[in-house]
Amino acid sequence: MSNLSDFFRYFDLIAALKLTFAGGLKIKNNKFAILVVLTTGIEKA
Repeated sequence: MSNLSDFFRYFDLIAALKLTFAGGLKIKNNKFAILVVLTTGIEKA
């Protein structure tokens, strides 16, 4: 069950990063921001 809590913590991290990127990139580059977040997450995992 520790994996589940890790997943939710990771999900919160992604949500925060998406908001940060979306704000910084004026939202029009939101797809790029999500791609960066996902790529970073994959490298981390």
